[in-house]
Amino acid sequence: MERVGKVIMIRKLSEYKALSEIENNEEISRPVYIVSLDELVNRTGKKQVNLGVRDGYTQEQIAIFDSSVFSLTRKYPFLKVGSIVKLYITRKEPYYNADRYMEEITDEFDLSDIADIAVDNPYDCYEHILEAVDEASYERNDDKYAPLNTLVRYIYSVREHSLLTSSSAVTYHHTGIGGNILHTVEVVDMCEKLLKSSIAQDVDKELLLAAAALHDVGKIECYSTDEIGVAEMTLDGYAYGGHHLSSIRAIEEAAEVGNYDPERIKLLVNIIACHHGSREAGDLATPLTIEGYWLHAMDDLNAKHYEAVEEIKTLEPGAVSKKKAIALGTRLYRRTDQEFNYDVKKEGWKPLEYR
Repeated sequence: MERVGKVIMIRKLSEYKALSEIENNEEISRPVYIVSLDELVNRTGKKQVNLGVRDGYTQEQIAIFDSSVFSLTRKYPFLKVGSIVKLYITRKEPYYNADRYMEEITDEFDLSDIADIAVDNPYDCYEHILEAVDEASYERNDDKYAPLNTLVRYIYSVREHSLLTSSSAVTYHHTGIGGNILHTVEVVDMCEKLLKSSIAQDVDKELLLAAAALHDVGKIECYSTDEIGVAEMTLDGYAYGGHHLSSIRAIEEAAEVGNYDPERIKLLVNIIACHHGSREAGDLATPLTIEGYWLHAMDDLNAKHYEAVEEIKTLEPGAVSKKKAIALGTRLYRRTDQEFNYDVKKEGWKPLEYR
């Protein structure tokens, strides 16, 4: 019997030998995913190309000596960021070198093993945010104007895929696929917890949670996130000064098609416009409300907590970091008894009481 059609084998980069397992002076050939392509002049005064690659296990730097990006890409047009290329790699501890000869890969690959995934269950995060805003709107029960959960749900519905897949930043916090929705649900959850404190009687719950849900919605226009979770700033991000304005535009456009309280829309916009805490940090305004200070505090704490945890995880117990954290501006220390037992990337996000 003649087989009709073609069987397509979809492979993974992790099927091949990990670069970290190569012995010193050993040479192997294997496909790698190109993350970056940079040129420099090394200490001998000659040009060198550094390839940032992912092999399904880790991300590494591979040097190609006596060459330039121009000459390599001219000879091998398939060599570019986002491509999978077969390299001939030699380990020269602690470095990796590659031959100038390389081959194009035509096989199909499942890239899930090299993707930077921020959270395992982004849709659960998405649903929790909407349910939290729903509850706040039901409690307020405004008979004259449409509730803010209607506004939030409309904005989310037309941006669902991007919200579920976008990174929250290029390098700072909650990076990778789903990073934006993870950061947002954590900020919403933090606001919910603090709303149970004694000072919460002075806070408008619906206004705060709607702002928490929408404060970074504009990031999906300011950053592009590729299939392996690498984010880059877009033209919108550069041209319009960041995500504050994009988030505000989303709110104002949605408000035009509903019967919303004009005062509450203006206050919601103000909270979004000032959630970084200062104009130096990209804000467009200063807080007019208690809710504005609350959101800034939760957003700032969540971002800095994430950066601190990611850095501390890399340290040995009792060790101090070698460099200062970007936002914290200080070195970090790992307590000798400090453990990290919950991995949101593998186990998914859920409120603390359900872990």
